Amino acid sequence: MSAAWNISRYPLYAYNIALMSIDAGDVRHAKILLQTYLAKYQKVQNTPYLMLLNDQITHDMLEDYAKSARSRLTAIESGAP
Repeated sequence: MSAAWNISRYPLYAYNIALMSIDAGDVRHAKILLQTYLAKYQKVQNTPYLMLLNDQITHDMLEDYAKSARSRLTAIESGAP
């Protein structure tokens, strides 16, 4: 997972890796990745490389992921499973 993030540096991948980290029980890593997504996701649509990979990504999708990321961060910080 870390290799994919290091290669891509795209917030969308950070979000997906964070979900896998949560499933694996690595909430510290998940928290960092979710915070990274929230800090950078708005720039994704202006990234030509990502648009080459997936031109179906919309602003609404990115906002939905952001809502989910905020919710998951809240759960992590409250100690909820």
